[in-house]
Amino acid sequence: MRDRAALPDAMSAIDDLAARAGGREIDFFLDYDGTLAPITERPEDAVFDEAMRRRIHFLAERHFVALISGRAVGDLVGRVGLHHLFFAGSHGFELHHPDGRREEQAEAHAATARLGELGRALAQRLGPIAGVQLERKRFGLAVHYRRAVPAAGEAVEQCVRETAADFPELTVKAGKKVFEFVPALDWHKGKALFWIQESAGRVQERTLPVYLGDDVTDEDAFRAIDGWGIGVAVGAEGPQETAAHYRLADVAAVGPFLDRLAERLDGRKRSA
Repeated sequence: MRDRAALPDAMSAIDDLAARAGGREIDFFLDYDGTLAPITERPEDAVFDEAMRRRIHFLAERHFVALISGRAVGDLVGRVGLHHLFFAGSHGFELHHPDGRREEQAEAHAATARLGELGRALAQRLGPIAGVQLERKRFGLAVHYRRAVPAAGEAVEQCVRETAADFPELTVKAGKKVFEFVPALDWHKGKALFWIQESAGRVQERTLPVYLGDDVTDEDAFRAIDGWGIGVAVGAEGPQETAAHYRLADVAAVGPFLDRLAERLDGRKRSA
């Protein structure tokens, strides 16, 4: 693990990153909230702006690009509006193929059977706390408390932990002002990355994955590619102990970074 604040700036390491690829192709794996779109008080307000959409579309015309998010895959695809990519939603429990096909982790279905009951239990326990929002997904349920007063955070966590004890088939992932219940399976964004590569026929020995993410759940992907790929932590608010190799200051730095790295890689191809 590395100190997030001490990580080298990815923007200043473009040449080094391109050189590290050598003869391999760089595959771009991108988180959504806090990486491609700013985190907002309400999750439904996290807008994927048109400039970023054009940027990702152009990047995907020349390089392999996939998005991996905690959002439900239908929500993710709809927001991004680029259907020719791979999308992994619900922290990787569901996968959208470029041809429109969708796959799901079959083992997760049994665990999600109690999500309705969970939602009712959480609504009752969290109801008195103003500013808390429940978001139901196909393979999970998120508790957002960014709009609650800071002092309420401890009470929210206590309610979440107490409720979780009654639902052993689910586990809780903590993030930036959010707790999320997902199936208690050995599955995460890192495994979703490998699932995407396998589905796309990408050969590990010929690719260098670059994963950009900002929060706790992105650490699973950083660890999965450590020693093989490159993890880039976005922003300063994520885990201070990280498996990422580089950092970017904020969401605003992501677009220019992708542009410059792609330009550097394309320049190498033209001169080869």
